[in-house]
Amino acid sequence: MRNVLVFLILSLFSLFAIPENVFADSCDYKQKAQLNKYAFNVKAEYEFKKNEDGSTYFDIIVYNIVSDIYVNYKSELEGNSSIGTNINYEATNSGTYRFSIPIPSKSFDYIFYVRTTKEGCAGDLRKFSLSIPIRNSYHDLDVCKKSGMEDYYYCKEWIIDEFNISSSEIEKKINEKYESLKKNTTSQCIGCAEKARNDAKIKAFEELKMKIIIGLAVGIVIDLLAMIIQIVNIRRSEI
Repeated sequence: MRNVLVFLILSLFSLFAIPENVFADSCDYKQKAQLNKYAFNVKAEYEFKKNEDGSTYFDIIVYNIVSDIYVNYKSELEGNSSIGTNINYEATNSGTYRFSIPIPSKSFDYIFYVRTTKEGCAGDLRKFSLSIPIRNSYHDLDVCKKSGMEDYYYCKEWIIDEFNISSSEIEKKINEKYESLKKNTTSQCIGCAEKARNDAKIKAFEELKMKIIIGLAVGIVIDLLAMIIQIVNIRRSEI
């Protein structure tokens, strides 16, 4: 009994001896849920920009940073040894952060880590990436400017993955796609012409039918008027 009493006294003393910040720094479920919500709302995108002198670049924009979180980002080209760059809320414009980079010659990813500034809730809340494209030189081909070709795989202006076939093969595929598109367009036009002719025939028949109906109606009205006039004349002669 004595040992139990000593144990209880020591436990009670230890409880009051624990520093206050141990409890203050704990991260409860409600805090974690709110922080995860903040982290989920963080987005990143790129925008193509052009200077007055004709030079081009990308703006990288990170949205929805709040005071309880910060974002660490780095290029995958920097390697694992890089500690990256931190974006605190104070560095943003109402939660939005923007930085510029030259148009790359090789596609790469930016890696973003969303973390918290709240004590007791340390650790990565979320990790996501943003792929930075390169410009597709085949986009400048005249055939790629034709209607319907802008969204063709080898004609798109911006691409993530470099093509793994030769230039001659790419140009061949582009030309074949355009010829196929022309044939489809021609077939569609033939079908359109056939439909237009049929529609014209139907319209002409409907107009003829309407004229016949109107003609018959007018004839009936004239006959009725003639009968009425004849009846009136007969009655007058009887008087």
